[in-house]
Amino acid sequence: MKTKYDNDEYFLGGKGKVSFVGDNDIRVGGTVSWRSNNPGNIIWSKGGFAQDNGAIGYIVIEHKNRQDEKIAVFPNYEAGRQAQIKLLKNYAASHPEMTILQLANRWTSGHIESHNEILNVAPKHIISYATGLANTANVNIDAKLSSLSRIQLEKMQLVQQKHEGFLAGDSYNSLK
Repeated sequence: MKTKYDNDEYFLGGKGKVSFVGDNDIRVGGTVSWRSNNPGNIIWSKGGFAQDNGAIGYIVIEHKNRQDEKIAVFPNYEAGRQAQIKLLKNYAASHPEMTILQLANRWTSGHIESHNEILNVAPKHIISYATGLANTANVNIDAKLSSLSRIQLEKMQLVQQKHEGFLAGDSYNSLK
C-alpha cells in the first residue's frame, strides 16, 4: 500500500506505531528500525545511499525540537542489513583514518572530530557504544575502520542494530 509523496518518492505508511512495508505487510508496534527493515536506521534521501542500495521508500519520524527524519524502508531485513554493512564499508573506504570511536561519535552526534578530542569531551554513552563495537570486533576503540575485515564489520553491524533499538512488534499480511 504505497502513497505517492514528494516528487516520486514513496512514503510507506505510518504515523505512530503502524507501518506498511511492501505491498501487503502491515507492521504494528516494535521499533522504527524493525518496522522499516532497517536495522541501522539509515536515512533516506532521494537518489541517495539508501535508495541506491534497495530502499523502497521511507517512514517520516517527526521531532518536536529538530528537523523530521526520513528513515529508509527496505523490502526485507536482509536487504536492510546488507545496506548497513555496505555503509560501514563505505565509511572505511572514504575515511581510511576514521577510528571506531569517531564512527560511534558520527552516528550519535553527526560530527566527525579528532579521536583525541572525542576521548576528552564525549559523553559516556558514545564511549560505551564505541567500546561495544570494538569489543565485538576484537579490537580497541582506536582501531581504524579501514583495517577491519568484512567479518568484523558484520559483527559491528549487530551491535549497531542493538544500539538502534531493533525490536519486533506484530506483522500481518493484508492479503489474508
